[in-house]
Amino acid sequence: MEITHIIHLLILLILATEIVTGRHKGVYDKDDLLLTIGSLAITRLVMSPLAAGLVALVMVTVLPGFTGSMSETPIWMALLGMVLLGDFLFYWVHRAAHNPAKFPFLYKLHATHHTATFMNVSLMARINVFWVFFQPYLWVSGLAVYLGMTEAAVYFFTGMMAWNAFTHTNFRWDDGIRNNLPKGDAIVQAIEWVFITPRLHHTHHGYGKDGKAFRNYCTMLSIYDRMFGTLFIPEGRPAKYGIIGRNNKNTSLWEQLAYPIFKTRKKEVVPVQEA
Repeated sequence: MEITHIIHLLILLILATEIVTGRHKGVYDKDDLLLTIGSLAITRLVMSPLAAGLVALVMVTVLPGFTGSMSETPIWMALLGMVLLGDFLFYWVHRAAHNPAKFPFLYKLHATHHTATFMNVSLMARINVFWVFFQPYLWVSGLAVYLGMTEAAVYFFTGMMAWNAFTHTNFRWDDGIRNNLPKGDAIVQAIEWVFITPRLHHTHHGYGKDGKAFRNYCTMLSIYDRMFGTLFIPEGRPAKYGIIGRNNKNTSLWEQLAYPIFKTRKKEVVPVQEA
């Protein structure tokens, strides 16, 4: 079985376990379901193939003659380079997408992922359909494939997808370590010196006590948040999930799904970044 199939099965297993254990009960409204299903279908069937084609076109245009030029690179070296570069680029794009004052276009694209008032693995599918074009992991993977590092690119992309699932799930495996192992808190703190854990990413989706939407921007590596002063380690789960003043009630389903094609005329409360 290919690793991509394994990762997709893993995500489905996490989703099924969340549902069976009641983690999804009563958390959705009609727009949540339509937004998630619509985004998943359009992104997978239309936008992802278009984005892949765009990446290929850009690579051929910008780097002519470099096809397969790094095919002899050891997989471990290529994979390490992609993780370091991919999360670095994602950090800055993601950080810009949380700055509505300076980057309102990116903010409105990415806000769809944050308007949910709950936290579970279904959020991986809840994105504006145009966000995929700005996803650095796609561009890094495409570059790697163009340069001949296809196998490492597959491991990189699916690895990031898996880590996203582990940090978005309503289950908190870091809490399991912290609460059930000797010196569990020290173990988790050691992990968080390098990696993003569920508690770090949950706080990024929240507000109120232990919620910090303007912190913890990386997907996998916490080192960049440490390096650039945006790491926040909460005591527990956020008091609330979502964005103050921006949700299904005051932002249309269609805008969340396909901004900038659809725009709302309703006045919004724009979040203010913490110092």
